[in-house]
Amino acid sequence: MKTSIISPIVIALCAFLIAVAADGQPNPQKTIIRVRGSDSMAGRIDALAKVFMKNNPHTNIVVSGGSLTKPEILKGNGCEVAMFSYKMTDDEMQTLKGSGVSVVERLVGSGGIVIITHPSNTVDELTVDQVRRILTGDYSTWDQVGGKQEPIKVFTIGETHSGTLRFMQADFLKSPITNRAEILSYFPSVVRRVAATPGSIAFTRVRDVYESPIADTIALKALKIKDGPESQGVLPTRENIANQSYPVRRPYFLYLKSDAGEDTKSFVEFVVSKGWGAQTLTAPTTR
Repeated sequence: MKTSIISPIVIALCAFLIAVAADGQPNPQKTIIRVRGSDSMAGRIDALAKVFMKNNPHTNIVVSGGSLTKPEILKGNGCEVAMFSYKMTDDEMQTLKGSGVSVVERLVGSGGIVIITHPSNTVDELTVDQVRRILTGDYSTWDQVGGKQEPIKVFTIGETHSGTLRFMQADFLKSPITNRAEILSYFPSVVRRVAATPGSIAFTRVRDVYESPIADTIALKALKIKDGPESQGVLPTRENIANQSYPVRRPYFLYLKSDAGEDTKSFVEFVVSKGWGAQTLTAPTTR
């Protein structure tokens, strides 16, 4: 008895003809848009990407946070869109241009940085200047800002969240964080250590304080921040960040290559249209 062997080429041709018969034409290949960069932006960008793909089924958008936010991710075929939680410098732009990559910058909006402390701390609010002095080491005890006479213990994030760290040091503090600070790898670790350490202080993201799984399992105090001694302290809620009444804000940018395809440009403009509240750089953090 002979065994019939059907050529793989014949099988593939049959599948192609069936697809043509069903739709009248072959299924078009989807446009792949890779978005990489700031972990702080990834969640919202991914949610907006899903909405965009639903309305534009010929696109496939892959969002990956957790990348070290460096201009180099735009080189070669690293990604089509980069998420930055700080503004790229002119030198970085020129370096990219020198390697053959010209980029377009789009401001998406602002994200808040929450200043947290141990719940036993009698201090409920700080001025922007006091936050700077504490994080840079100018102030070392809480009585210098109206609290108890106890040492200030600073925790900070490391290079695993380079965009946030860079913004805090270069744009907000305009100085390195005190060398007495204890460096931790991840924001959840920072939150837990502050909650467990009387006299401590740190900066973190809004979602780590209000929206993460650990937020309901620990006691923590988010400090009110005010521009100056005569100002009113403001809590870091999403509403206060969006309306720009909360002072410690950092910008969120998307960068795409100048020669990006129309689908990539459309997606970026879609994200900008949704944004993160007001899209201006008027925060005290940029002065």
